[in-house]
Amino acid sequence: MKYTLTDQEQTIVTLREEQKLSFRAIGERLELSASKTSYAYHRATRKLRVNRFHALREEQNQNMVSFSLSVGEAVTLQRILSLFQSWKMKDCRGNYSELQKAWNDPEYLAAEGLGKRLSALERAARTGQEKS
Repeated sequence: MKYTLTDQEQTIVTLREEQKLSFRAIGERLELSASKTSYAYHRATRKLRVNRFHALREEQNQNMVSFSLSVGEAVTLQRILSLFQSWKMKDCRGNYSELQKAWNDPEYLAAEGLGKRLSALERAARTGQEKS
């Protein structure tokens, strides 16, 4: 999923990063409170990070590597990925904004995607089908 910045978010990011203005100064220009400006800035930078992650992942996915895993190794790797995801969630301690950050974390997303792929490969191996 590719996120697009709103005009306001783009303006806030530009003023903050290029002109090094404080959230208060940006808020005064845009007639927003400093806290709303800060929130919009952090939301926008999160969108940009996710976009960069997806672009990098897409680029990396152009290069294929092949190797063999036994079904047992695939299951073990799935468990490790699941533990990693649980660990990321435990760090959030039920805080919804922290959960959202974790769900958008590139490593969490990569672990989730790889876990799904391994699960599909494991099912295919157990049923005798070939999948790539």
